[in-house]
Amino acid sequence: MKKVLAITPKAGKTFLYCDSVIGWSWLMFAKYDFINNPLDFSKKILQEIHRNYEAVKDMVYADAIGCDFHKVGWSPYNCSLFVYKDRVEFEYLMRRPGSQYLQERTSYNPGLYTLDVSRSGSYAMAGWATLKYFGYEGFQAILGGILEMQNYLRQMFTDYHEIVCVNPDDYGLVTLFRVYPKGTNTREQYEKELSDPRAKDELKRNNELQQKVADKLWNWFRTGDKHQDCFAPYISYTSGFRPTKYNPAKKDPDAVIYALKSFPMNVNINPDSIQTLIKLVFAARDEVS
Repeated sequence: MKKVLAITPKAGKTFLYCDSVIGWSWLMFAKYDFINNPLDFSKKILQEIHRNYEAVKDMVYADAIGCDFHKVGWSPYNCSLFVYKDRVEFEYLMRRPGSQYLQERTSYNPGLYTLDVSRSGSYAMAGWATLKYFGYEGFQAILGGILEMQNYLRQMFTDYHEIVCVNPDDYGLVTLFRVYPKGTNTREQYEKELSDPRAKDELKRNNELQQKVADKLWNWFRTGDKHQDCFAPYISYTSGFRPTKYNPAKKDPDAVIYALKSFPMNVNINPDSIQTLIKLVFAARDEVS
């Protein structure tokens, strides 16, 4: 019998894309003097900043990256950036067959590789203006300041028995936490909900509490009314922070951890803002309970 050899067609080179829509911002520390620390970040935060930079610095080896300036670029929505390392390769890969609508008449042919042939460039200009206005040091100060306020928030949590941070080992910009009814041994209760399937009813009940607290704070924020002499901050929640330990494949939609979400992006946030947040989280909890 004649043997037939299967020939695998060439697939071409691997294309490496880095989806750095938030992570790009830590590239601002590429030129930061971590030894002399000119912006005087605390030791803990300086270490976290350095770790964040080390995590993203190798994106230079990607073929393309994506950045969102409306997330950590303090720019309007619809302001994003896609950068391709090899322009000739990009134009070749994305070239489409001839179009009855778009004709190639000049060297400027955005219709060959993008749908945005009739959209305003104002959003992109806003992102560019923000980059130029802040500069390296401006972004460094803001990003480091967010981490300082996040650390302050997490330290405040240790003073309360009815609130717990559920992502204490993360060193990004978001703090996730759960608030519990008065008199709860929070850390013990959270560990039970995370590990014990017999506590699923308690988990579901306290998940519902997180959602109600987030909804109440959102309503207070929208109305603009004061509560306990304070204006409510904007805060959201996640309904899928992580599955429980006994539900690793997420097959049970009820066995997941809900959490309130603090993402302090306003450059005017200070310790008073953090204290207001905690005070109103408790106020919202008491009202929905």
